[in-house]
Amino acid sequence: MKADVCIIGGGPAGIEAAKEAKSNGAKRIVLIEREKILGGILNQCIHTGFGQRLYNEELSGPEYADKIIEEIDNDIKILNETYVLSVDNDLLVTAISEQHGLIEIQAKAVILAQGCREKPRGALDIGGTRPSGIFTAGTAQRLLKLYGKLVGKNIVIMGTYDLGLIMARRFTYEGIKVKMVIESRPYYMGLSRNVAECINDLNIPMLLSTKIVEIMGNERLTGVKVAPIDENGKIDYEKIQTVECDTLVLAAGLVPENELTKNAGVKLNFASLGAITDQFCQTSVKGIYACGNVLYVHDIADYVTDEARIAGLGAAKYAMSGYYHDETIFDVKSVGDTKYTMPKIIRKTEDNIKLYVRVNKRLKPAFISVWCKGKEIYHKNFNILIHGEMQPIILNGRDIKSDIEVICGEKND
Repeated sequence: MKADVCIIGGGPAGIEAAKEAKSNGAKRIVLIEREKILGGILNQCIHTGFGQRLYNEELSGPEYADKIIEEIDNDIKILNETYVLSVDNDLLVTAISEQHGLIEIQAKAVILAQGCREKPRGALDIGGTRPSGIFTAGTAQRLLKLYGKLVGKNIVIMGTYDLGLIMARRFTYEGIKVKMVIESRPYYMGLSRNVAECINDLNIPMLLSTKIVEIMGNERLTGVKVAPIDENGKIDYEKIQTVECDTLVLAAGLVPENELTKNAGVKLNFASLGAITDQFCQTSVKGIYACGNVLYVHDIADYVTDEARIAGLGAAKYAMSGYYHDETIFDVKSVGDTKYTMPKIIRKTEDNIKLYVRVNKRLKPAFISVWCKGKEIYHKNFNILIHGEMQPIILNGRDIKSDIEVICGEKND
């Protein structure tokens, strides 16, 4: 099979990228999705908050997915229940499906939009037994939304990333007792609005600087032991308490699904764990673009839409005319309490550049400062910056003449 643009991943990023590539001249577009239907993670996000910018509506995830799927051009070839095995740097995509068998797609451009995955329990340092009743937040969400199954009656949630907070809220609405949400850090990891709703509206106990030190139970979970920890991560074993529960939900965060990215020879950003891209969503391999949660875990769906449109435009132009932004590359260095930025590199331009900045911890009050050649080209103060919310800033491309440093820190009065 031949394609002008092949998109891997049929979630919001892949759908939007496919639509944008089509509207910018790409003729043969193939969209590959491993599930039976398009929509990706949206299909199990039954909470609202989607579509406010794009449609001026308050939509649930499935409603938002239905709207963007309706807009897909009929000429776009969609391969559902198809698994991509590899992408090479010659833009050959190899996939497999029960219906079509082994498939090879020679593309002129490829867009990576595989999304992200949850950190598994195996990556977490928790002692004790290994009974049933332990789920990741995404699995619990999928069981509830797609199969109508509740995972337990008395639940402890570990982690304050957004998915954990969303499930704490959903469990409460379903009449399930959320006994507490536990966070090992001294600050919350999710969006402020999700934290506020759990605490202020639903009165869910939220314990910071607390760690689960032991899992209890044989066949089924019967409880967990928790203890406070100090700023150095030292556990205060004298203050261990036992919390009875039948279910533990792990919200340890999400990471980009980057196996195909690595196999294609694309350079990775080891801070975000996704591909290194420029402001045009170009990766280090010509003809391969990336957008959405495969780059970094987005906290707002609007950012995914913006990025996907850039990737779709770039891929279409490269596929149809070979156009590639090949100007001088400048590195974006993260300094101070800056965890990472998107993009990680900037190509020389006179246009404005939108840069997304993530901090590595809660900063209050805070500032973001950008320096180039010993000169400050951007400065802004903030009441607060938190890990769970990327902060967009606008830089003047004309001010960027070499590598730049993005500095985040607490503001001293």
